[in-house]
Amino acid sequence: YLVFSPVLRWLLIFVQRPEYDGGGKRWPLLHEILISSMIVAQVLLTTMMVLKKGYGPAFLASLPIFPTYVFGQIAKERFLRCYNDAGLVQTSHLDGWDESKQMSLEEREEFRKWLVDC
Repeated sequence: YLVFSPVLRWLLIFVQRPEYDGGGKRWPLLHEILISSMIVAQVLLTTMMVLKKGYGPAFLASLPIFPTYVFGQIAKERFLRCYNDAGLVQTSHLDGWDESKQMSLEEREEFRKWLVDC
């Protein structure tokens, strides 16, 4: 048991990538749905204001369209890799990751890279 336990831990953490672990695979789709629905809502609001000849409010309603799109792209670029590697959180429990200790975003990213690179 003393020899087998570390070998099994190493295999589970660094070798096994189960196909059934969906982890965060649905989050990018949900993110796309939410951002695109916000943009469609802003475009519809702007269109309704223009049709009612409210050009000032229509202009103000059209201002957040581009920042919403840019935020969606930045958030997707920043978190897409973490969403796809969500199974690493479950496997990191085997390595003794302390969940009670709060980690900053940089520390979590460094820990994730350590898990992947090993």
